[in-house]
Amino acid sequence: MQDKIQALFHKYQQEYPLYTRDAIIDVMLDDGVITYDVAQKVKSGISLFLLDNKLAQSKLDNDVNMTKIMGGNFTKNKTPKTYFNRAIDSPAQREVQGDCWLLSDLNSLKQKSWGRKAIYDAIIPDSDGSGGVTVKFKGSPLKNKNIHITAAQIDTARKSGNYSKGDDDVIAFELAVEKTFREMVKKGMGKRIATDEELNARGPGYRSFIYYGIKTGEFDQYPISKLLGINAKEINLKTLEETPANRKVADKILRLISANSNNVSATCDFNFNLVGGYCDKNGKNHIHGQHAYAVKNLQYGRDVKLVDPYFPDEEITVPWDVFKKNILSFVVSFKDSKTSAVFTNSLPKNYKEMYNKYITNIRNEHKKIMRQYEQAVDSVKAEEAKKIRIEAQNKRIKRQQAISKNKKNIVYMLNQAYKTNDKKMLFKAVCKLDKDVVVDILDKYPDLVARCDKAYYGWGQGSQKSFLISHIINPLADKAKEKGINDGVINDFREKCNDELDAIFYTNEKVIIEQVNKLKRMIKSK
Repeated sequence: MQDKIQALFHKYQQEYPLYTRDAIIDVMLDDGVITYDVAQKVKSGISLFLLDNKLAQSKLDNDVNMTKIMGGNFTKNKTPKTYFNRAIDSPAQREVQGDCWLLSDLNSLKQKSWGRKAIYDAIIPDSDGSGGVTVKFKGSPLKNKNIHITAAQIDTARKSGNYSKGDDDVIAFELAVEKTFREMVKKGMGKRIATDEELNARGPGYRSFIYYGIKTGEFDQYPISKLLGINAKEINLKTLEETPANRKVADKILRLISANSNNVSATCDFNFNLVGGYCDKNGKNHIHGQHAYAVKNLQYGRDVKLVDPYFPDEEITVPWDVFKKNILSFVVSFKDSKTSAVFTNSLPKNYKEMYNKYITNIRNEHKKIMRQYEQAVDSVKAEEAKKIRIEAQNKRIKRQQAISKNKKNIVYMLNQAYKTNDKKMLFKAVCKLDKDVVVDILDKYPDLVARCDKAYYGWGQGSQKSFLISHIINPLADKAKEKGINDGVINDFREKCNDELDAIFYTNEKVIIEQVNKLKRMIKSK
């Protein structure tokens, strides 16, 4: 017995050369190679290597350390420092994570006094000063509701970069949820939302259970509030809106959340198809699909206040019409059973069946989108792909805003030029044309080429006319290339138009107009 344990410890010591004795014992305990009783005896100063076959206890001298017993090169380090205030501060989600649902649930609960109490009661720091903590999930369906997390595990998680940028309380919650979910899946109490293949494809940061969690018959994503022993319910508003008879029910749920603000906390997510996101007047992407937000304040008919787990110290204000149009579902947690009953009784009797049908359809659609996305990014690493996608979305939004602004300016200037025959205003407007607006402008002003020809008609103005009309021809050719029109067609268009513009004595504007209209029709047909 003594030789076997000594050899086993030596093996772990080589794998974790900088770990303290107690940290190595914790790893051995987690791996199930020693029992909890043996681990506690060793930590209290009883040598694991002086225990006989009956595990008799033999006290060690305080000066005797593991190096002397083992005869190895064990370097004794201090236990990692941890701090638990039994509260949730500002946990920020890392980009590699997919646990927005967990952090948003905590951010929502901490808005309520009863939610803060539930969080406080669940965090029990070790009384022996070892830096560990027990997370008590009194609402867990497992027999073992107390999950112990060591200081070393907190430290490792903190340094890995694969958990939240929150305080130690939050990291303890994440680790405890991960352990609980693994056990629930093992016992058939839930199903993983993502497979190993899907998680591994996204890189090391996605391999933890907390990132995509598990679903049960009751929840599409099992909430932390439920584990804390708080009654919770997932309510999908789009499910209700699918049936005309239940649209009033969806509106009633919003009114109930508003009327019971002190007795409920809620997280929400938005339509899967809200990929581009809702932006405020400054172009900032405030809400988007496939992401959970904590509801900070919801008053029916007024702007809604949300908290994004990526930016927990900021408050998002979403106009009521935007919120109501795009909201997909809520996870509502209740202070008491009376409030829970009000919400439950408001739903149609066949809601669960309706929900399962709707969520199956929407997830199939989502999987299709994700397959297309994954094919597009091909070999690009997951975190790089996500960054590229976010940057592309932001660039697309900014580009659309710039296009819209440029188009408005051109329309304004052309209107002025047409009313007053102002050549300078016409010149400024046409020079602002680019491939993004030229087709729309030509649709709105079909005589634009003729106007430019007329404005600079006569001897000595050929170069000005050529310069001006080229600002219609060139962006139109660029747009045709973007649309995939044959290079030969585009070159022929340029050549015929430029031949007229380069004419010494006479420019036949009808040829240019005919060519412009012909290419414009081809572009619009694509």
